[in-house]
Amino acid sequence: MPIDYFANNLIIHTATFDTGLANQSLHEGELTVFVANASELNLEQIVPEHFLCQAEIAILAKRKQPKAKREYLKSRHIIKQLLSAQYDDHCTAFETRFNDTKKELELYHHNQLLPIKLSLSHSHEMVAVALCMQQQHVFSFGIDLEKTTKLRAFDKLAHHFYHVDEVTLIEQAGRLSPKQHAAYFYRIWTLKEALAKTLKRPIAQLLRPNVFELIERHNLRNFSTEFYDFAFTLLTTHQKQIPKLVIVTC
Repeated sequence: MPIDYFANNLIIHTATFDTGLANQSLHEGELTVFVANASELNLEQIVPEHFLCQAEIAILAKRKQPKAKREYLKSRHIIKQLLSAQYDDHCTAFETRFNDTKKELELYHHNQLLPIKLSLSHSHEMVAVALCMQQQHVFSFGIDLEKTTKLRAFDKLAHHFYHVDEVTLIEQAGRLSPKQHAAYFYRIWTLKEALAKTLKRPIAQLLRPNVFELIERHNLRNFSTEFYDFAFTLLTTHQKQIPKLVIVTC
C-alpha cells in the first residue's frame, strides 16, 4: 500500500473573492480548484438575479435549507466570476446545466456549450469547484471534500462499508491517535468519492472494493491535502498536469 495516498501533496494558494478570482484565467489543460466558505453568505443581502440565470434561480428555490442555498450560491458565484472575467461578459450570460446522459455538470454561454469541464463538492458549507479548459486535451477528473472533525464510529463504519485492507489501515491509524484515525478514514472516503466522480459511477458501487487497487487499475493520479479541518482529494486521468488549489477569502 503506497504511503503516497496519505501524503498531502497539493500546494495551497490563496486569493480574494472579487479581485483574486478576476485575475484567475482558465488555460487549456490546466486544472484549478477553488475552495470557499459559504457560511459567510447572508441570504437576506444576496440578490440572485445579479449573477444567476432564470433556470438557476428556479433550482435555488427548490433548496429549502439555508445551508443548501448558501452552498449553491457560493459555487455558482465562483463559477460565474471566473467565466465573466474569462469571456468578458455579465455573470447572467452563463448557465450551469446538469447533463443526465453524461452525468456531469456543463457550462453554457448564451446557450453555447463551453469547452470547460468541472467537478463540485461541498461539506459543512465549505465549497470546492474544480475547472479545466479542455478544447484539445480531454481528460477526466473528480474531487471530494469532507469535514474531518465530526465524531464518528470510524471502525464500525469502515467494517460496514470498506474493503478489509482499508479497515486494517484505519484500525492501525486509530491506535496511533484520534487525529490519525479520522485522517485515514476520511482520506479513504474522499478517494472513493473522487473516484466515483472521475469514473461517473454510483458511489455505492465503489465502497466495498479496494480503492487503491481501483485507482491503479484505471491509471489515475491522486492529489490530496488537508486544510481548516477538511480533507480534500482530486483524482485525474491526466498524467502530467499538477493541479492548483486556491482558497478564496472575502
